[in-house]
Amino acid sequence: MSTLIDRDGNPARLDAADVRAAVKPIDVFAYFDWKFRPSGSQFRLAICPRCGEQSSGIAVARDGSWIHHGHEHAAGGTCSGDALNLVAAFAGLDTKRDFVKVLELAAEIAGVEAQPLSEPERAQRRADRDRAAADRQRQDDLANAAALREAKLKAAMAWKRMLPKRWSLDGDAHLRRRGFDGPAVQRLVDHDYVRLSPSGDLCIPMWSYADGELVNVARRVLDPKGDDPKTPVLSGCPITASLVGRVQEIRAGDTVITEGITDTLTAVIAWPNGLAIGAHSAGQLGALVAAAAPRVKACGGRLLLVPDRDARGEAAAKVAIPIALEAGLRINETLIIVDVKPHKDLNEALVAGWKP
Repeated sequence: MSTLIDRDGNPARLDAADVRAAVKPIDVFAYFDWKFRPSGSQFRLAICPRCGEQSSGIAVARDGSWIHHGHEHAAGGTCSGDALNLVAAFAGLDTKRDFVKVLELAAEIAGVEAQPLSEPERAQRRADRDRAAADRQRQDDLANAAALREAKLKAAMAWKRMLPKRWSLDGDAHLRRRGFDGPAVQRLVDHDYVRLSPSGDLCIPMWSYADGELVNVARRVLDPKGDDPKTPVLSGCPITASLVGRVQEIRAGDTVITEGITDTLTAVIAWPNGLAIGAHSAGQLGALVAAAAPRVKACGGRLLLVPDRDARGEAAAKVAIPIALEAGLRINETLIIVDVKPHKDLNEALVAGWKP
């Protein structure tokens, strides 16, 4: 709590939980004059308030918690947190080092005044806050369900527009540069792991953890312009979903989990008898392992985790490995960490001649 002086000159306190619950993202956006777009129960930002990067993966929940996918704490970044962290990000402050400043600024934005409260009054506030949170959760659940239905329809329509069973010189050349020979390319096409957009980019399906239905389509842009993202997804659709394979397909045998479009396609070729499922970014690796590990355990299979060998990949692995162990997998037995040293990722290793 932050000790302040009220209007009458008496000691008063700001309760962090009160302030956190009172902060509304839309008020934060207005205070900092920041553009946003509503999306289901979330808000989407085009520019990250912490790192300043333009991205389609910046989401703010109604309670003020936020994430810049691929740059969050789980991925080794700093772009995620609760409502107070959101305020700190906009203000250029550190939530821990500048906590009092952050709390006071958040209180100013939310219109919360410091005041002395008795324990019964504070208990009543907590009860009111809990009821408000429960109501908000119910509203968010309804909004999320509606957004998911819309996302599934959008993804299905987008995937239908892609060109199956056909290929292009550009797409073929890109995959050959990535170490895929003709039969490997044909296997990806025949299994419908890859389609082409009308512009010729590679398109990959993304499947829901909950029901295995198509919820998004990721794209590998072959000729990105400027700072445009190389692997964009459909706006308003979930990215907490698996690339290429579904978690519902996990059976006895090897399930290979990696990060990114190219590495996931590489895993399909490197482990022809296994199931390759990928996370769209390093920050999504933990969520994918949380969905897959219990199924691997139940089926008596093995989970092969292939993280990238960079700071984000290593940070994501540190999050994902304990999740797999908590699900009952055993390191070096049913959980295998695949090391592709000295290469930076699985695809670079494959191109260099590495084999599992």
